[in-house]
Amino acid sequence: MRPDLKAISTPSDAAARDEDIAASPLQVDRLGMMKALSELIDSCAQGSLSLALICIDINEFREINLSSGFEVGDAVLDEIVYRLRSALRQGDALFRIGDDEFAILLPSILHEDHAILAAHKISASFEELIIVRDSEPMDVRASIGIALYPDTAESDSELLRQATVARYRANTSKSPFEMYKKVLTPGNISPVEFARDLRRAVSNNELELYFQPQYELSSRAITGVEALCRWTHATHGKVGPAEFIPVAEETGIITSITSWALNSALRQCCEWRVNGKPLVVSVNLSAYDLDEGDFPELVQRTLRTWRVDSSQLMLEITETAMMHDQKRTIGILRRLSELGVGLSIDDFGSGYSSLNYLQQMPVNDLKIEKDFIIKMERSESDIELVRTVIDLGHNYGLTVTAEGVETEKAERLLADMKCDFAQGRYFSAPVTVDELEKLLD
Repeated sequence: MRPDLKAISTPSDAAARDEDIAASPLQVDRLGMMKALSELIDSCAQGSLSLALICIDINEFREINLSSGFEVGDAVLDEIVYRLRSALRQGDALFRIGDDEFAILLPSILHEDHAILAAHKISASFEELIIVRDSEPMDVRASIGIALYPDTAESDSELLRQATVARYRANTSKSPFEMYKKVLTPGNISPVEFARDLRRAVSNNELELYFQPQYELSSRAITGVEALCRWTHATHGKVGPAEFIPVAEETGIITSITSWALNSALRQCCEWRVNGKPLVVSVNLSAYDLDEGDFPELVQRTLRTWRVDSSQLMLEITETAMMHDQKRTIGILRRLSELGVGLSIDDFGSGYSSLNYLQQMPVNDLKIEKDFIIKMERSESDIELVRTVIDLGHNYGLTVTAEGVETEKAERLLADMKCDFAQGRYFSAPVTVDELEKLLD
Protein backbone atom coordinates (compact mmCIF):
# COMPACT_ATOMS: atom_id res chain seq x y z
CA MET A 1 0.00 0.00 0.00
CA ARG A 2 1.32 3.42 -0.88
CA PRO A 3 1.20 6.18 1.75
CA ASP A 4 -2.01 8.23 1.86
CA LEU A 5 -0.90 11.36 0.03
CA LYS A 6 -3.13 14.41 0.16
CA ALA A 7 -5.55 14.67 -2.78
CA ILE A 8 -5.26 17.76 -4.95
CA SER A 9 -8.49 19.66 -5.48
CA THR A 10 -9.28 21.47 -8.71
CA PRO A 11 -11.77 24.30 -8.03
CA SER A 12 -13.63 25.53 -11.08
CA ASP A 13 -14.01 29.26 -10.41
CA ALA A 14 -12.17 32.17 -8.78
CA ALA A 15 -14.19 32.06 -5.55
CA ALA A 16 -13.57 28.35 -5.13
CA ARG A 17 -9.92 28.89 -5.95
CA ASP A 18 -9.57 31.54 -3.22
CA GLU A 19 -11.33 29.25 -0.76
CA ASP A 20 -9.01 26.41 -1.69
CA ILE A 21 -5.90 28.55 -1.20
CA ALA A 22 -7.15 29.93 2.11
CA ALA A 23 -8.17 26.50 3.38
CA SER A 24 -4.90 24.76 2.54
CA PRO A 25 -1.99 27.23 2.30
CA LEU A 26 1.24 25.58 1.20
CA GLN A 27 4.04 26.15 3.72
CA VAL A 28 7.70 25.45 3.07
CA ASP A 29 8.09 21.80 4.06
CA ARG A 30 11.20 20.20 2.60
CA LEU A 31 11.46 17.69 5.47
CA GLY A 32 7.84 16.67 4.97
CA MET A 33 8.45 16.16 1.28
CA MET A 34 11.52 14.00 1.93
CA LYS A 35 9.59 11.92 4.48
CA ALA A 36 6.73 11.35 2.00
CA LEU A 37 9.23 10.55 -0.78
CA SER A 38 11.05 8.03 1.41
CA GLU A 39 7.78 6.31 2.35
CA LEU A 40 6.69 6.26 -1.27
CA ILE A 41 9.98 4.69 -2.38
CA ASP A 42 9.62 1.97 0.28
CA SER A 43 6.08 1.27 -0.93
CA CYS A 44 7.17 1.15 -4.58
CA ALA A 45 10.05 -1.18 -3.75
CA GLN A 46 7.67 -3.68 -2.16
CA GLY A 47 5.33 -3.63 -5.14
CA SER A 48 7.89 -3.22 -7.95
CA LEU A 49 6.30 0.10 -8.87
CA SER A 50 7.74 3.32 -10.29
CA LEU A 51 7.35 6.93 -9.23
CA ALA A 52 8.41 10.33 -10.51
CA LEU A 53 9.72 13.36 -8.65
CA ILE A 54 9.24 16.70 -10.39
CA CYS A 55 11.16 19.73 -9.14
CA ILE A 56 10.02 23.21 -10.16
CA ASP A 57 11.83 26.52 -9.82
CA ILE A 58 10.01 29.82 -10.47
CA ASN A 59 12.34 31.84 -12.66
CA GLU A 60 13.36 35.28 -11.42
CA PHE A 61 10.86 35.20 -8.54
CA ARG A 62 13.29 37.22 -6.45
CA GLU A 63 12.95 40.07 -8.97
CA ILE A 64 9.14 40.00 -8.57
CA ASN A 65 9.54 40.48 -4.82
CA LEU A 66 12.05 43.29 -5.26
CA SER A 67 10.20 45.17 -7.99
CA SER A 68 6.58 44.67 -6.87
CA GLY A 69 6.84 43.95 -3.17
CA PHE A 70 6.46 40.86 -1.03
CA GLU A 71 2.67 41.08 -0.86
CA VAL A 72 2.45 40.84 -4.64
CA GLY A 73 5.05 38.04 -4.54
CA ASP A 74 2.92 36.09 -2.04
CA ALA A 75 -0.17 36.57 -4.22
CA VAL A 76 1.78 35.30 -7.25
CA LEU A 77 2.79 32.21 -5.26
CA ASP A 78 -0.86 31.61 -4.32
CA GLU A 79 -1.82 31.69 -8.00
CA ILE A 80 1.04 29.36 -8.88
CA VAL A 81 -0.04 26.89 -6.17
CA TYR A 82 -3.58 26.91 -7.55
CA ARG A 83 -2.36 26.30 -11.10
CA LEU A 84 -0.04 23.48 -10.04
CA ARG A 85 -2.80 21.77 -8.09
CA SER A 86 -5.13 22.09 -11.05
CA ALA A 87 -2.59 20.38 -13.31
CA LEU A 88 -2.27 17.27 -11.13
CA ARG A 89 -4.15 14.01 -10.69
CA GLN A 90 -6.04 12.85 -7.67
CA GLY A 91 -3.38 11.32 -5.42
CA ASP A 92 -0.40 13.34 -6.63
CA ALA A 93 1.29 15.40 -3.90
CA LEU A 94 2.49 18.99 -4.10
CA PHE A 95 5.06 20.50 -1.70
CA ARG A 96 6.72 23.88 -1.42
CA ILE A 97 10.36 23.14 -0.61
CA GLY A 98 11.88 26.64 -0.85
CA ASP A 99 10.98 30.29 -1.34
CA ASP A 100 10.36 29.73 -5.04
CA GLU A 101 10.79 25.96 -5.36
CA PHE A 102 8.15 23.23 -5.50
CA ALA A 103 8.24 19.45 -5.62
CA ILE A 104 5.58 17.11 -6.94
CA LEU A 105 5.39 13.38 -6.24
CA LEU A 106 3.71 11.23 -8.88
CA PRO A 107 3.10 7.79 -7.34
CA SER A 108 2.56 4.54 -9.22
CA ILE A 109 3.37 5.69 -12.76
CA LEU A 110 3.59 2.97 -15.40
CA HIS A 111 5.93 4.69 -17.86
CA GLU A 112 8.12 7.78 -18.07
CA ASP A 113 5.66 9.19 -20.63
CA HIS A 114 3.19 9.67 -17.77
CA ALA A 115 5.69 11.94 -16.01
CA ILE A 116 6.35 13.78 -19.27
CA LEU A 117 2.62 14.33 -19.73
CA ALA A 118 2.42 15.80 -16.22
CA ALA A 119 5.38 18.08 -16.99
CA HIS A 120 3.64 19.27 -20.16
CA LYS A 121 0.52 20.13 -18.14
CA ILE A 122 2.56 21.93 -15.50
CA SER A 123 4.47 23.90 -18.13
CA ALA A 124 1.23 24.83 -19.89
CA SER A 125 -0.19 26.15 -16.61
CA PHE A 126 2.39 28.96 -16.75
CA GLU A 127 1.48 30.12 -20.25
CA GLU A 128 -1.28 32.48 -19.07
CA LEU A 129 -0.11 35.82 -17.66
CA ILE A 130 -0.55 36.36 -13.92
CA ILE A 131 -2.38 39.52 -12.85
CA VAL A 132 -2.27 40.46 -9.18
CA ARG A 133 -4.31 43.40 -7.95
CA ASP A 134 -3.25 46.56 -9.82
CA SER A 135 0.09 45.22 -11.02
CA GLU A 136 1.03 44.84 -14.65
CA PRO A 137 0.41 41.37 -16.12
CA MET A 138 3.41 39.19 -15.30
CA ASP A 139 4.87 36.54 -17.58
CA VAL A 140 6.02 34.04 -14.96
CA ARG A 141 7.95 31.01 -16.17
CA ALA A 142 9.24 27.90 -14.48
CA SER A 143 12.10 25.44 -14.92
CA ILE A 144 10.99 21.83 -14.48
CA GLY A 145 13.13 18.77 -13.84
CA ILE A 146 12.00 15.13 -13.67
CA ALA A 147 13.67 12.08 -12.12
CA LEU A 148 12.33 8.53 -11.98
CA TYR A 149 12.55 5.78 -9.37
CA PRO A 150 13.94 3.15 -9.82
CA ASP A 151 15.14 3.97 -13.36
CA THR A 152 17.97 6.30 -12.34
CA ALA A 153 17.97 6.47 -8.53
CA GLU A 154 17.38 4.13 -5.60
CA SER A 155 17.19 6.59 -2.70
CA ASP A 156 15.20 9.70 -1.83
CA SER A 157 18.25 11.99 -1.65
CA GLU A 158 19.61 10.76 -4.99
CA LEU A 159 16.22 11.19 -6.66
CA LEU A 160 15.99 14.77 -5.37
CA ARG A 161 19.51 15.51 -6.59
CA GLN A 162 18.73 14.13 -10.04
CA ALA A 163 15.46 16.07 -10.35
CA THR A 164 17.34 19.22 -9.31
CA VAL A 165 20.05 18.58 -11.93
CA ALA A 166 17.37 18.08 -14.59
CA ARG A 167 15.65 21.29 -13.50
CA TYR A 168 18.95 23.13 -13.78
CA ARG A 169 19.46 21.75 -17.29
CA ALA A 170 15.99 22.95 -18.26
CA ASN A 171 16.86 26.41 -17.02
CA THR A 172 20.16 26.63 -18.89
CA SER A 173 18.73 25.19 -22.12
CA LYS A 174 15.48 27.19 -21.85
CA SER A 175 13.52 23.97 -22.37
CA PRO A 176 10.07 23.69 -20.76
CA PHE A 177 11.38 20.69 -18.81
CA GLU A 178 14.15 18.10 -18.77
CA MET A 179 14.12 14.42 -17.85
CA TYR A 180 17.17 13.23 -15.92
CA LYS A 181 19.24 10.75 -17.92
CA LYS A 182 22.13 8.72 -16.60
CA VAL A 183 25.53 10.02 -17.59
CA LEU A 184 27.45 7.66 -19.87
CA THR A 185 30.84 6.64 -18.53
CA PRO A 186 33.67 4.74 -20.24
CA GLY A 187 33.80 0.98 -20.01
CA ASN A 188 31.70 -0.60 -17.31
CA ILE A 189 32.66 1.82 -14.55
CA SER A 190 29.72 3.11 -12.50
CA PRO A 191 28.97 6.85 -12.37
CA VAL A 192 29.75 6.84 -8.64
CA GLU A 193 33.18 5.27 -9.19
CA PHE A 194 33.82 7.54 -12.16
CA ALA A 195 33.02 10.65 -10.09
CA ARG A 196 35.23 9.38 -7.27
CA ASP A 197 38.14 8.83 -9.67
CA LEU A 198 37.63 12.26 -11.20
CA ARG A 199 37.64 13.93 -7.78
CA ARG A 200 40.86 12.09 -6.94
CA ALA A 201 42.39 13.16 -10.28
CA VAL A 202 41.70 16.80 -9.45
CA SER A 203 43.12 16.47 -5.93
CA ASN A 204 46.24 14.67 -7.15
CA ASN A 205 46.84 17.05 -10.07
CA GLU A 206 46.38 14.24 -12.59
CA LEU A 207 44.55 16.43 -15.12
CA GLU A 208 46.49 18.08 -17.91
CA LEU A 209 46.00 21.25 -19.92
CA TYR A 210 46.37 21.24 -23.68
CA PHE A 211 46.45 24.50 -25.61
CA GLN A 212 44.91 25.27 -29.00
CA PRO A 213 46.56 28.24 -30.74
CA GLN A 214 44.41 31.19 -31.78
CA TYR A 215 45.67 33.08 -34.82
CA GLU A 216 45.17 36.71 -35.72
CA LEU A 217 44.01 36.42 -39.32
CA SER A 218 45.46 39.74 -40.49
CA SER A 219 49.00 38.85 -39.38
CA ARG A 220 48.73 35.04 -39.12
CA ALA A 221 50.50 35.31 -35.76
CA ILE A 222 49.61 33.28 -32.67
CA THR A 223 48.23 35.85 -30.24
CA GLY A 224 46.38 33.60 -27.83
CA VAL A 225 45.55 30.04 -26.81
CA GLU A 226 42.50 28.22 -25.49
CA ALA A 227 43.23 26.04 -22.46
CA LEU A 228 41.52 22.65 -22.75
CA CYS A 229 41.36 20.09 -19.95
CA ARG A 230 42.40 16.48 -20.61
CA TRP A 231 42.32 13.42 -18.36
CA THR A 232 44.06 10.08 -18.69
CA HIS A 233 42.25 7.56 -16.49
CA ALA A 234 44.48 4.98 -14.82
CA THR A 235 42.36 2.10 -16.16
CA HIS A 236 40.39 3.44 -19.10
CA GLY A 237 43.05 5.62 -20.71
CA LYS A 238 42.19 8.95 -22.30
CA VAL A 239 38.74 10.23 -21.32
CA GLY A 240 37.29 13.05 -23.40
CA PRO A 241 35.75 16.21 -21.92
CA ALA A 242 32.37 15.15 -23.34
CA GLU A 243 32.51 12.21 -20.92
CA PHE A 244 33.88 13.76 -17.74
CA ILE A 245 32.58 17.34 -17.82
CA PRO A 246 28.88 16.30 -17.45
CA VAL A 247 29.86 14.12 -14.48
CA ALA A 248 31.84 17.01 -13.02
CA GLU A 249 28.87 19.36 -13.38
CA GLU A 250 26.38 16.96 -11.85
CA THR A 251 28.58 16.14 -8.85
CA GLY A 252 29.81 19.66 -8.16
CA ILE A 253 33.41 18.80 -9.07
CA ILE A 254 33.29 21.29 -11.96
CA THR A 255 34.11 24.27 -9.73
CA SER A 256 37.27 22.52 -8.54
CA ILE A 257 38.23 21.72 -12.14
CA THR A 258 37.69 25.34 -13.18
CA SER A 259 39.82 26.54 -10.28
CA TRP A 260 42.56 24.06 -11.22
CA ALA A 261 42.40 25.03 -14.91
CA LEU A 262 42.49 28.74 -14.12
CA ASN A 263 45.48 28.32 -11.81
CA SER A 264 47.37 26.07 -14.26
CA ALA A 265 46.64 28.31 -17.26
CA LEU A 266 47.78 31.49 -15.53
CA ARG A 267 50.92 29.81 -14.19
CA GLN A 268 51.78 28.86 -17.78
CA CYS A 269 50.83 32.34 -18.98
CA CYS A 270 53.28 33.80 -16.45
CA GLU A 271 56.05 31.51 -17.71
CA TRP A 272 55.43 32.51 -21.33
CA ARG A 273 55.53 36.20 -20.42
CA VAL A 274 58.83 35.77 -18.55
CA ASN A 275 60.23 34.04 -21.65
CA GLY A 276 59.16 36.90 -23.88
CA LYS A 277 56.09 35.18 -25.36
CA PRO A 278 53.08 37.09 -24.01
CA LEU A 279 49.85 35.32 -24.96
CA VAL A 280 46.21 35.77 -24.08
CA VAL A 281 44.95 32.54 -22.51
CA SER A 282 41.26 31.57 -22.67
CA VAL A 283 39.64 29.42 -19.99
CA ASN A 284 36.16 27.91 -20.33
CA LEU A 285 33.54 28.44 -17.64
CA SER A 286 30.52 26.35 -16.69
CA ALA A 287 27.16 27.80 -15.72
CA TYR A 288 27.88 26.28 -12.29
CA ASP A 289 30.92 28.54 -11.92
CA LEU A 290 28.70 31.58 -12.32
CA ASP A 291 26.58 30.34 -9.41
CA GLU A 292 29.58 30.86 -7.13
CA GLY A 293 29.23 34.40 -5.82
CA ASP A 294 32.94 34.61 -4.95
CA PHE A 295 34.15 33.50 -8.40
CA PRO A 296 35.40 37.01 -9.35
CA GLU A 297 37.47 37.03 -6.13
CA LEU A 298 38.95 33.63 -7.11
CA VAL A 299 39.96 35.06 -10.49
CA GLN A 300 41.47 38.14 -8.88
CA ARG A 301 43.49 36.08 -6.37
CA THR A 302 44.80 33.78 -9.08
CA LEU A 303 45.87 36.70 -11.27
CA ARG A 304 47.75 38.18 -8.31
CA THR A 305 49.35 34.85 -7.41
CA TRP A 306 50.91 34.49 -10.85
CA ARG A 307 51.37 38.23 -11.49
CA VAL A 308 49.49 38.05 -14.74
CA ASP A 309 47.87 41.18 -16.11
CA SER A 310 44.09 40.75 -16.30
CA SER A 311 44.16 41.70 -20.01
CA GLN A 312 45.95 38.40 -20.68
CA LEU A 313 43.00 36.34 -19.45
CA MET A 314 39.87 35.63 -21.52
CA LEU A 315 36.97 33.73 -19.92
CA GLU A 316 34.67 31.88 -22.31
CA ILE A 317 30.99 31.41 -21.42
CA THR A 318 28.39 29.69 -23.59
CA GLU A 319 25.12 31.44 -24.46
CA THR A 320 23.07 28.92 -22.48
CA ALA A 321 25.23 29.39 -19.38
CA MET A 322 24.75 33.15 -19.62
CA MET A 323 20.98 32.76 -19.75
CA HIS A 324 20.76 30.96 -16.40
CA ASP A 325 19.57 33.42 -13.73
CA GLN A 326 20.32 36.24 -16.13
CA LYS A 327 20.41 39.14 -13.69
CA ARG A 328 22.77 37.32 -11.36
CA THR A 329 24.97 36.33 -14.31
CA ILE A 330 25.16 39.92 -15.53
CA GLY A 331 26.27 40.99 -12.05
CA ILE A 332 29.03 38.35 -11.94
CA LEU A 333 30.23 39.21 -15.46
CA ARG A 334 30.32 42.92 -14.68
CA ARG A 335 32.49 42.25 -11.64
CA LEU A 336 34.83 40.19 -13.83
CA SER A 337 34.87 42.92 -16.46
CA GLU A 338 35.79 45.49 -13.81
CA LEU A 339 38.89 43.40 -13.10
CA GLY A 340 39.93 43.95 -16.72
CA VAL A 341 39.38 40.32 -17.69
CA GLY A 342 38.19 39.64 -21.25
CA LEU A 343 34.85 37.87 -21.71
CA SER A 344 33.90 35.83 -24.76
CA ILE A 345 30.55 34.29 -25.73
CA ASP A 346 31.47 30.76 -26.75
CA ASP A 347 29.53 28.83 -29.44
CA PHE A 348 27.75 32.02 -30.50
CA GLY A 349 24.72 31.20 -32.64
CA SER A 350 23.97 27.84 -31.03
CA GLY A 351 21.66 29.29 -28.39
CA TYR A 352 19.65 32.48 -28.29
CA SER A 353 21.70 34.99 -30.30
CA SER A 354 19.66 37.79 -28.75
CA LEU A 355 20.65 41.36 -29.49
CA ASN A 356 19.16 42.27 -26.13
CA TYR A 357 21.71 40.32 -24.10
CA LEU A 358 24.56 41.56 -26.28
CA GLN A 359 23.63 45.03 -25.12
CA GLN A 360 23.49 43.97 -21.46
CA MET A 361 26.43 41.58 -21.16
CA PRO A 362 29.87 43.23 -20.74
CA VAL A 363 31.53 40.94 -23.31
CA ASN A 364 34.54 41.61 -25.52
CA ASP A 365 34.45 38.80 -28.06
CA LEU A 366 32.04 36.58 -30.00
CA LYS A 367 33.19 33.07 -30.81
CA ILE A 368 31.30 31.69 -33.79
CA GLU A 369 30.00 28.14 -33.32
CA LYS A 370 32.14 25.71 -35.33
CA ASP A 371 29.23 24.10 -37.21
CA PHE A 372 28.57 27.43 -38.94
CA ILE A 373 32.21 27.56 -40.07
CA ILE A 374 32.12 23.98 -41.39
CA LYS A 375 28.84 24.54 -43.28
CA MET A 376 30.09 27.83 -44.69
CA GLU A 377 32.15 26.08 -47.36
CA ARG A 378 29.11 24.31 -48.79
CA SER A 379 26.50 27.03 -48.89
CA GLU A 380 26.36 30.66 -49.96
CA SER A 381 23.61 31.30 -47.42
CA ASP A 382 25.87 30.01 -44.63
CA ILE A 383 28.62 32.33 -45.83
CA GLU A 384 26.21 35.25 -45.47
CA LEU A 385 25.19 34.02 -42.03
CA VAL A 386 28.81 34.03 -40.85
CA ARG A 387 29.36 37.43 -42.46
CA THR A 388 26.31 38.76 -40.59
CA VAL A 389 27.66 37.50 -37.24
CA ILE A 390 31.06 39.08 -37.91
CA ASP A 391 29.49 42.41 -38.86
CA LEU A 392 27.18 42.19 -35.84
CA GLY A 393 30.11 41.70 -33.49
CA HIS A 394 32.07 44.56 -35.02
CA ASN A 395 29.04 46.87 -34.87
CA TYR A 396 28.88 46.18 -31.13
CA GLY A 397 32.57 46.95 -30.77
CA LEU A 398 33.55 43.31 -30.22
CA THR A 399 36.25 41.16 -31.71
CA VAL A 400 35.13 37.97 -33.47
CA THR A 401 36.80 34.56 -33.28
CA ALA A 402 35.97 31.62 -35.54
CA GLU A 403 36.45 28.12 -34.16
CA GLY A 404 36.51 24.88 -36.12
CA VAL A 405 38.55 26.19 -39.06
CA GLU A 406 39.63 23.07 -40.90
CA THR A 407 40.53 24.12 -44.45
CA GLU A 408 42.44 26.78 -46.34
CA LYS A 409 39.19 27.86 -48.05
CA ALA A 410 37.53 28.54 -44.69
CA GLU A 411 40.54 30.54 -43.54
CA ARG A 412 40.50 32.60 -46.75
CA LEU A 413 36.76 33.30 -46.54
CA LEU A 414 37.06 34.43 -42.92
CA ALA A 415 39.99 36.70 -43.71
CA ASP A 416 37.99 38.28 -46.56
CA MET A 417 35.11 38.90 -44.13
CA LYS A 418 37.51 40.65 -41.72
CA CYS A 419 37.11 38.06 -38.96
CA ASP A 420 39.66 38.92 -36.26
CA PHE A 421 40.85 35.57 -34.92
CA ALA A 422 40.55 31.88 -35.80
CA GLN A 423 41.41 28.49 -34.42
CA GLY A 424 40.97 24.94 -35.65
CA ARG A 425 42.78 21.94 -37.03
CA TYR A 426 43.79 23.79 -40.20
CA PHE A 427 46.14 25.76 -37.98
CA SER A 428 46.73 23.28 -35.16
CA ALA A 429 44.95 20.74 -32.98
CA PRO A 430 45.17 21.24 -29.20
CA VAL A 431 48.78 20.51 -28.21
CA THR A 432 50.97 20.14 -25.14
CA VAL A 433 53.05 23.05 -23.81
CA ASP A 434 56.21 21.68 -25.47
CA GLU A 435 54.48 21.32 -28.84
CA LEU A 436 53.01 24.80 -28.60
CA GLU A 437 56.39 26.35 -27.89
CA LYS A 438 57.73 24.75 -31.07
CA LEU A 439 54.90 26.44 -32.97
CA LEU A 440 55.72 29.76 -31.31
CA ASP A 441 59.38 29.38 -32.27
